[in-house]
Amino acid sequence: IVAEVMLVAKKDEDDLALTGLPTRIVRAALEWDTKTDVDALLDDFYRRWFGRAADPMRAYYDALESAFASTTAHGHEDVVLNTIYTPSLLRRLGAAIQEAEGRARSAAEVLHVALERRLFDYLSEYVALEAAKRECQFARAATLAEGMVQRHGDLQRISPFLGYQPYAVYGPDWEAK
Repeated sequence: IVAEVMLVAKKDEDDLALTGLPTRIVRAALEWDTKTDVDALLDDFYRRWFGRAADPMRAYYDALESAFASTTAHGHEDVVLNTIYTPSLLRRLGAAIQEAEGRARSAAEVLHVALERRLFDYLSEYVALEAAKRECQFARAATLAEGMVQRHGDLQRISPFLGYQPYAVYGPDWEAK
């Protein structure tokens, strides 16, 4: 299924970090079979990928999906994301990641949850960056953007399909400048 996920990723955006692996797996499965039982697919994915950390990681992604599904905001990226990534949502996500870290035991579980931690930390830094820009704290925003560039490098050392910036503008390095 990883090859199928990469095919879906190539069709629109190469950065798997933008939507998370569960979303990509569902999209790939639905492209091959529109009658896929999504709940069963996700149950299997979370159990196999996260092992003992499956429940909190499912809660993490369910919270994200719910936040996006229930928003009344419409627009493009940072205009909409500021209304979705609320402090309350970030607290829920952070608690889920922390619980998953506590449950992960095998090397694979620890590695997979550590990747999710990196993505969550990137998201948290993005939210802080956007808040700093809205508050006209541009030096702080630039520092946060530079940290996000470093996080991109960390993600790309794991996989070239993580933290990929195909556009010269709107990436954290552009924001820092």
